[in-house]
Amino acid sequence: MSGAVKSLEGFESIAITQGEKDFSVTFDPSACSAEEIMAAIEAAGEKVSPN
Repeated sequence: MSGAVKSLEGFESIAITQGEKDFSVTFDPSACSAEEIMAAIEAAGEKVSPN
């Protein structure tokens, strides 16, 4: 999943804890939107539910 967002402009980091479903992505909102991040994750086959 991290590969899905690492190539996006504005991506800064992703925090994933092994064995847990939740994760967080840090990005520059002036370069990329939350919708773009979620679309990239969904395109990689993961389900997304924003908090």
